[in-house]
Amino acid sequence: MIVECVTTFCRTGGLHGSGLGTRRPRSAWNAHQCSATRGCAMSDASETPPTVPAKPLHPAAANPRSRSSFLDVALLSRWRRRRLIREIEAETGRTLLCYVSRDSIDQADTYHLTRLLEAVNQEARITLLLDSPGGDIDAAEKFVHLLREVCESSSESSPALEVVVPHRAKSAATLIALGADRIVMSDSSELGPIDPQFPYAGDWVPVFALLRAYEKAEERCAKFPDNTAFAVAFGEFDQILVEAARQVESRARTCAENLLKRQGGNYTAAPAELMDVDRFLSHGQMIDWRTAKEIGIPQVHYQDGRAPIWQRYWRLYEYLAPVCGADGRVFESGDMTIILDR
Repeated sequence: MIVECVTTFCRTGGLHGSGLGTRRPRSAWNAHQCSATRGCAMSDASETPPTVPAKPLHPAAANPRSRSSFLDVALLSRWRRRRLIREIEAETGRTLLCYVSRDSIDQADTYHLTRLLEAVNQEARITLLLDSPGGDIDAAEKFVHLLREVCESSSESSPALEVVVPHRAKSAATLIALGADRIVMSDSSELGPIDPQFPYAGDWVPVFALLRAYEKAEERCAKFPDNTAFAVAFGEFDQILVEAARQVESRARTCAENLLKRQGGNYTAAPAELMDVDRFLSHGQMIDWRTAKEIGIPQVHYQDGRAPIWQRYWRLYEYLAPVCGADGRVFESGDMTIILDR
């Protein structure tokens, strides 16, 4: 399902909640119905925002045992998120775009990003609020390309493309972050290894695991040529599959290096570290801002979680995350909302 809101009109398509494709007139939608049914209605200037109890903007500013504002998010309308986006834009002087996903990045996402960028002025300075578990390498590379196409020339004091990671940007989303001029992280932020995963025997396995197993089997056969068991084990490997795995590994490494070339310096060190399966033993292992700096990602910028600007980013993330549901995603700017629910 795709639900889109642009300026002053709302359109729903596909299967909508439990309505199975039924439509309601605009007047039937209010902020409470909208959030409860997974839809989205555009708020007019005359709309009165829902009343939400005041609370700290970020967990770091509150008692750690206090409840999160996730419980209140059903009361918040698109109007409230749009106002927060525009407050951040006014404070930073940058265009803010949001991509929050619970599913894998794919080529369809690049289409929706293109639509979001249609309303962005050329030569803009863009901040992307990014939260994603990862996905397709090619789609991640195109994400960066599309954002770069509308960015102004960058400078040290004014990066053209900035990525803010309130929670996580894993795997292919880490690649998107590597393509930025600045990666803003705080204590709640994490990147992830970029060791690609590969379909094998009905499951997804790390490419490096498959290649290492193949290389070890090959070494055993060379060392013990008369050992039948070793020969049989080596013969079970599909040579075409092994070559395809090598290409996927090379593709991930080359993509990361190309994205980092813009930063100058040693652009091969950080990708090598991010693909080190001896250091990062699982694909979902956390890479916090300190580790990211340690392994040589030059764009990482630490932001204190108590800083007012970070509190606003965090609150916006809390508003957006429940909109995705269990496996959806949302693209949002000050002018447009696109929600995909699979």
